Amino acid sequence: MALANVPHRIGRVSSGDVSVFYRAFGSRGATPIVVMHGANYFDSYDWIGVAGALAHDREVVAFDRRGWGESSWSPSKD
Repeated sequence: MALANVPHRIGRVSSGDVSVFYRAFGSRGATPIVVMHGANYFDSYDWIGVAGALAHDREVVAFDRRGWGESSWSPSKD
C-alpha cells in the first residue's frame, strides 16, 4: 500500500511561537497512541505505515518535533 493512500487527518497546534504539525489516524475518541520520531525516523511521514496499521481500533497521532518536517523552529530560539 502506498503511504499516501493511508487515510489520515493533518493539522497544526501552536505551542508558544512554534507551530507543531501532526498527522492523526483512526477514530477520534478511541484510546490514543502518540508516536514521536527520533534518531531513526525523521518526521511524521515516516510513521504513516505503522500508524495506519495501529489505527484499526484506536486513534494514533504522529507529530513533527519542532524544527523537523512541517513544524517550525522558534523564531526567538526559545
